[in-house]
This record gives sequence, structure tokens and C-alpha cells, in this order.
Amino acid sequence: MQNIKKATIFLVALILASGCAKHVSPKVSDDCLINGEASPVWVCEPFIDKESYAVTGEAKRSNHADYQSLRERALADAHKKLQSLAGKHSDISFTKEVDIWISKEGDMYLLVGIPKRLASD
Repeated sequence: MQNIKKATIFLVALILASGCAKHVSPKVSDDCLINGEASPVWVCEPFIDKESYAVTGEAKRSNHADYQSLRERALADAHKKLQSLAGKHSDISFTKEVDIWISKEGDMYLLVGIPKRLASD
């Protein structure tokens, strides 16, 4: 019974989150397949503009994760990738979440960027 309640809450959160997303139906491409599913190109090739570092943070769906905890895990993954890309000692506190996509399996992908001038060592 507890698992059904958690699954219901997770699905409601996903539905509400998808209703609040910038894009009702994101532009997907067969050039970027995630588990055989067409996904936005930025999932495979993160890009915002030439003046910014961009990465895709990822969080795998789990039975115990709600929308917010998935988002936090995806953001933490993105911050780790940005730190690696921009340099260990760079300041990544000015990151911006640009886009979000949730796969059919419930995995979350978050496009995160920071202007290169703000991230410099």
C-alpha cells in the first residue's frame, strides 16, 4: 500500500512538473537516443552559447525519489560536471538551469550552464 501511495505521488509530481515546463512538447531528435527514445539534442550535446559552459545533469528514477529530489540529484550531477569542465577551483555558484526533460522511464535530464567569465578560476 505504501509503494502505491509513493508511486501515485511521484506520477502526480511528474504531471505537474511537465505542465510547468517551458516546452509543452520538447523538440526531440533521432540523433540523440536515450534507451531507444528520441530526446532533445542538448541531452547528448549540451550547448547554450559559445560564451557559456553547458552540461547535462542526469538523475535516474527510483521508487523513493520525488520530482524535487530527482531535480536536486540532476543538479548535483551537473555541478560536478561543470566543476570538471571549468576547473576544480572555479566558482560555479552562478549556474542557471536552462531546460529539463524527463524520459519515458522517468529519468530526469537537466541542461545547466554558466557564463565562462563567471566560472573562471
